[in-house]
Amino acid sequence: RLKEYGQANGATLFMTLVAAGQVLLARYGGTRDVAVGTATSGRDRPELERLVGAFINTVVLRSTVDDRLSFTAFLAQVRETVLGALAHQDVPFDRLVDELCQERDASRTPLVQAMIVLQNAPAVETGGGFTGLRVERLALPRPAAVFDLTLEFTERPDALDVMIEYNTDLFDAETVERISVHLRTLLGNLVAEPERPLGDVPMLDEAERRRLLVEWNGAAEVRRPG
Repeated sequence: RLKEYGQANGATLFMTLVAAGQVLLARYGGTRDVAVGTATSGRDRPELERLVGAFINTVVLRSTVDDRLSFTAFLAQVRETVLGALAHQDVPFDRLVDELCQERDASRTPLVQAMIVLQNAPAVETGGGFTGLRVERLALPRPAAVFDLTLEFTERPDALDVMIEYNTDLFDAETVERISVHLRTLLGNLVAEPERPLGDVPMLDEAERRRLLVEWNGAAEVRRPG
């Protein structure tokens, strides 16, 4: 549904996920100005495709989340932001930091503290080009989170997986579980009612809404006769 909605509005799945992720972060942060980072492969030229090495660069995507806008209108803005940022993806992130950050805070990453990444590159066949060798994929451990929060989506033929990486000094596992539920609920509601003002799109599922409004609030549930 996300992919079809994005295509109908001239946007990629990545642009749609960035827009939804920025809405989510704006809710949590209580701010309209939301900047997130994303990772680019740095292999946009054919001569780099088969060259060994990491060319990954961080690109900043900054948007103004206006609660009065519909998701369709906001997505159109994010689309232009993403296109403009990717047109300058070769500018090293470190250079941006040097130019824009006069004062550095060692407690947080400069410019962006949250990342949104979509993994949708086709899988590479293991063993190809290595005569006489057997190659297998290994899951590398992630001992520490580089950013405060990372939403990493992986597109599969029949689903969209998400991995949430977080700084344990700032979040606990229970909070991140709630974030995952909020994200899933918000994604569904945004594409179900894309013309609804962003500020009115709910991100609480029915169970949490009941817990907040009824159980924790001490309000008695009123049932109508019949």
